[in-house]
Formats: sequence, C-alpha cells, structure tokens
Amino acid sequence: MNLKKLRRYRFVFNTLAVLATIGFFIRIALNIHDKASFIFLILLLVFDIIFGVVKLRCPYCRARLNIWVSKQNYCESCGAKINA
Repeated sequence: MNLKKLRRYRFVFNTLAVLATIGFFIRIALNIHDKASFIFLILLLVFDIIFGVVKLRCPYCRARLNIWVSKQNYCESCGAKINA
C-alpha cells in the first residue's frame, strides 16, 4: 500500500473521529445520553491511533513515520525518499 493511499485513509479516519466527537458533544448538550455513541466514538479513536502506529512505516527500513506530520516525504531514520 503506497503512502498516498495511507494518507487518504488517515484523513478519512481523522475526519470521522472529529465528526463523531462533535456529534457526541452535541448529544450531551441536548441531554441525550447514549452508551452506543460513546462506545462508537472510543472505538473509532482507538482504531485511528492503532492504524497510524501500525501502518505508517517507511517501506525501506520499516521505521515508524511521524504521524503528526502527514506531508513528510522522507524517512527520518534512513533518509530514503518516500514516493507520495
């Protein structure tokens, strides 16, 4: 899987996590308490973090890429250029 596709997946997961968080806080503000939405939010956030840690790796040396900087085009560990 190339880095461009991984970045797209990461963007989709982050967008879903932000929308779920906003929706959850709106439901709290409207005094609608629902355990299912809370569990969905927690699972989505955990899945997003696990995806970032497991999948975003250098294809050459397998070192973890910096998940906070999504426009990184080189590996900080080995210096190899990563095609995006």
